[in-house]
Amino acid sequence: MHCKRKRQISFCGSSKQKISTPEYDYIDQAHDGYYRYSEDDKWGYLNGALEEHIAAEYDACGNFHNDLAPVEKDNQWQYINRAGLTKIEGPFQWAGEFKNGKAIVKENEEMFIIDKKGNKLKGPFYSCDRLYEDAFYIRNTKESKPEVLDQRLLKVHWNGKAITDPVFLTEKTAALAYKKNGSSKCRLIDLKTGKLLLDHMDTIVISLDGKIICKEKNRWMFVNDKLQQSTYIDAEDLAANSYNLYPVKKDGLWGAVDGNGKMIIDPLYEIIGSFENGFASVKSTDGMWGVINDKGEIIIPCEYDFAGFTQ
Repeated sequence: MHCKRKRQISFCGSSKQKISTPEYDYIDQAHDGYYRYSEDDKWGYLNGALEEHIAAEYDACGNFHNDLAPVEKDNQWQYINRAGLTKIEGPFQWAGEFKNGKAIVKENEEMFIIDKKGNKLKGPFYSCDRLYEDAFYIRNTKESKPEVLDQRLLKVHWNGKAITDPVFLTEKTAALAYKKNGSSKCRLIDLKTGKLLLDHMDTIVISLDGKIICKEKNRWMFVNDKLQQSTYIDAEDLAANSYNLYPVKKDGLWGAVDGNGKMIIDPLYEIIGSFENGFASVKSTDGMWGVINDKGEIIIPCEYDFAGFTQ
């Protein structure tokens, strides 16, 4: 994890010993052994020992995945390798991080999926996101009528076969969430039986660990991978980008609930970050940051200007 006090970044290991680094503006979480860092509004990379590996000369940059990272300079994106050498020139209007040997890029206002050699595998699309190993999501293709899609997502497999009209399709369950034509409300059905599980939901999202989270007004419900529903949780907000425990906002402060909707950590904080490996960064009501575990116990006191995690 890393804790930021003023402009100097300190890294706290399992022994809680602080290791000071040079005064960078920001250091991101580690990916593939490298940290993105910013200095004077420019971005570069540090190695695992927090030494400068690639100088901060880019206007923006992504993380290394599959040995490549997207970088931007003068409004043009390209891909570099770990040595800082250009591997895919582009130039692109935008370039995403690689996953399973594929990445999404934008060129001449159109979206494409490319491989690690820069070859275009799929496209063009009006927009494209949620890249998986066996599938990708597109929104409003040239061949589709936007008024029919109504901003809904299609999951298109590499063989071109599409499942019609889903908003989200979970990776761990056989449940499908979608909107009826002309409706702003979401429905959830069981794909195996065709049974309608939930209707008239304002929002249906998927958590990082695959749970379905449904919202109706200020009430929230979890659906697990067996399509079993939890009781409703009354809350102002709930964060899905978490594992096992989920930050929840009640009466203006944040606590955390489990996948059954049970309150595990009382709402005491101004902010709770996502839980990873049983820990989360928190911001106290006096504006300082620290770290708690999944039992709500304070691991690092709230005395820093910022606290976050490396991977």
